[in-house]
Amino acid sequence: MMLPRWVLDFGGVRYLLMVLGNGVMNQTQAWYSPGFAVRLPQSVIQWTSEGKLPATMLYAVVPEGTPPIRVGQMANHRAIELNHVFVPLL
Repeated sequence: MMLPRWVLDFGGVRYLLMVLGNGVMNQTQAWYSPGFAVRLPQSVIQWTSEGKLPATMLYAVVPEGTPPIRVGQMANHRAIELNHVFVPLL
């Protein structure tokens, strides 16, 4: 099940960053470039994990108040099921 990890605010509207997978999430600073030769500081969420490859890490940004998302992986690893909807993995 995907669980909320962060609350994000965009222009007064709140969203949840929901994740599925192992690892640690931290807020840190990085650079954003809105155009050539322009570099602005920006807060980012960094997700790090250690383990064997291939690794599966899923995330969703949803409006606050959205219930947890149920995730299932198909036996052939070519699709996932999100709340009973099958989504092919390319």
